[in-house]
Amino acid sequence: MASIRKKTKKGHDYYYIVTSRRAPGSKYPKEVVLEYIGPVDKLFDRVLNEYYLRTGDPKGNASGKQAEHETGGVRFKCYSHGGPMAMFRMAQYIGVEKILDEAFSSKTIQGMSRSRVLLLAAIHRAIDPASKKAFSAWAQTTSLPYHLGFAPEALSSQAFWEAMDGISEEEVHKAQQLLTKRLLEMYPDELNDLHLDYTNYFTYIDTRNGRCVVCQRGHNKQKRTDLRQFSLAMITSHLLQVPVLWEMYEGSRNDKAEFGAFMEKVQKDLPDTIGKSLDEVTVSFDGGSNSEENFKSLRVHFICAHSLDSHKELYDIDVDQYQEVKLANGHTRRAYRIDGLTFSGRR
Repeated sequence: MASIRKKTKKGHDYYYIVTSRRAPGSKYPKEVVLEYIGPVDKLFDRVLNEYYLRTGDPKGNASGKQAEHETGGVRFKCYSHGGPMAMFRMAQYIGVEKILDEAFSSKTIQGMSRSRVLLLAAIHRAIDPASKKAFSAWAQTTSLPYHLGFAPEALSSQAFWEAMDGISEEEVHKAQQLLTKRLLEMYPDELNDLHLDYTNYFTYIDTRNGRCVVCQRGHNKQKRTDLRQFSLAMITSHLLQVPVLWEMYEGSRNDKAEFGAFMEKVQKDLPDTIGKSLDEVTVSFDGGSNSEENFKSLRVHFICAHSLDSHKELYDIDVDQYQEVKLANGHTRRAYRIDGLTFSGRR
């Protein structure tokens, strides 16, 4: 329950609205400031204004001092609540923190578990993408500190670095598998048709920073070839629309070079992740991954776009030669069937 607390600083008294909260993992509750009121005259004015609003009497004290703002002087603060708390509640429903606790070794940062700190970082990035340094200022505009009992200023960029420190690639892979399995338990879907695509994200990592080997310059979809970037390959489902398998890789590697390495991982992990054999799955992707070498390593059914440069005679087929074809779902499409063509070594 909130209360008014007096604090003396350099011989002067100041008043605050405070409450008590117990931080996660802490044995004792801690006083948290909800709002700063100011010196005693500000407290006096606040009480008078509140009295006037409740009673309509402008003379709310023994000395007869009239409230300064007879039309009311109550101040309001607005906090972002819906988005941040909706994401936190959904993360609780999915069990994100439990999954991270199982995948990563235990660690406490500023009185909070590693999983809670990482979850807060994810919520921040999803709602208002910005750097780790900007988290504290953003969190102060939300209701998260009040409901979760943490001090925003304590979660500096260094705190997030500490939360991420020591997490191995194997642990990240384990968290990925556990999260995907959990989502498939909650939202069962016939994951026969999967889609593969790539994207990249530019960063502001300094050119002379030799510690980061993943972020490199390459073709950037936002045209920021002047900045170092990292790339992301992702397998997802048309119906479920959540990541099934994904991999981050060097920003200098093109899609065709990444395809073979990523698909080897997909074909190894997919049966255990979604509970289906490879011959039950079809993966679709665009033409940027096509090559004879890449197709040789594929052990799944696939659909891809392909350039007609090697079969320019197909441009001469008139649309009137197309025929109505009935699909398995009952829909019809106009198509022209040709047998015997070869693309990147595949017929």
